[in-house]
Amino acid sequence: MTAGKRNTSMVVALIMSMTVGAAVLRGLELQLVPGKPSFKGSTLLIADRSMRVQDVEVSFAASWEELPALGIDPDGPDSVCIVDADGGTHWVQRGPRVQMVVIGGDGASLGEAQRRSLLGTLGMLNQASGFDLVPVRLAGEAGRWSTGELSAPARELRTLLERKGIIK
Repeated sequence: MTAGKRNTSMVVALIMSMTVGAAVLRGLELQLVPGKPSFKGSTLLIADRSMRVQDVEVSFAASWEELPALGIDPDGPDSVCIVDADGGTHWVQRGPRVQMVVIGGDGASLGEAQRRSLLGTLGMLNQASGFDLVPVRLAGEAGRWSTGELSAPARELRTLLERKGIIK
C-alpha cells in the first residue's frame, strides 16, 4: 500500500469513527435526559432547579418605582424576572408562574441589549418549561388592546413579541 493511500484510509477511518462516536453519545444523552434539549449557560438557572414554568406574564414599567403599582411582589408566590434598561436580568424564583417586567430606559425605545435579553430569557423559560410552548401574555400598560394608548416603549415591546410570534 502506498503512503498516500494509507494516509487517506486513516483519515476516512478517523472521520467514520468520530461520526459513529458522536451518534452513540447523542443517543445516550437522549436516553438519559429524554425530552430536554441541550441547555447552555443560563443566568436564570431555572433548568437546573427542575421548575416547570406554567405561564409568563410580561409587563412594561417606565421605571423601577412603578413595580409596586404593577402588583409585582418579589416575596409573593410567583417568580419574578426583571429585564432592566441595560439588558440585565434580575431573577427571584418562587413558583411556576413568572411575572416578567421590562423596565424602560432614558430613551423612547427599548435598547438592543434589552430586546436580546428579553427574547433570550423567554427562550430559556420555554426550554425549561416542559411544554411545547409556554403561554405568554401581556399585562399592565403593554396589555392594552389599543396600541394608540401605549407609550412608545410599551408599543415597541408589544410589536416585538407579536412579530416574533410569542403573543398573538
